[in-house]
Amino acid sequence: MTPKDYEKEIREEITIQQLQQSEIGSHITVTPQQVDDFMRSADWQAFSNKEYHLEDILIALPENPSPQDVAASKKKAEEVLAKIHKGMSFKEAAAEASNNSGAMQGGDLGWRQLPQIPSAFSDPLVHMKESDILGPCKHLMVFIW
Repeated sequence: MTPKDYEKEIREEITIQQLQQSEIGSHITVTPQQVDDFMRSADWQAFSNKEYHLEDILIALPENPSPQDVAASKKKAEEVLAKIHKGMSFKEAAAEASNNSGAMQGGDLGWRQLPQIPSAFSDPLVHMKESDILGPCKHLMVFIW
């Protein structure tokens, strides 16, 4: 993802959040007791302290990708995934194929708690097992240890 694309995505997310807060948030009331009850619930306790070790492989697209660029990136992501399934380590695959600055560290994103992970990835994480791979997701693969 280019810096310009990233900035555009963040701007869109902020706009959506502001719209949600102004249109929906004003109609919702959450009491302190409801917050306390939720934080004592089994669901919160089960997932709030659990940590996930995340790694990624970024296959970047040009700033204005053509359909051929998108198809080539998707093919590359599928080839990388096939290599991992055939036994190549994720770290080797990241160093070989990733276009981001973390490639030489094997795509290691470190340990994160569920609330620190974007919902696009955290929602499927709770159903994954150790060493499962989520992806390709747009231009990102996530590896769970």
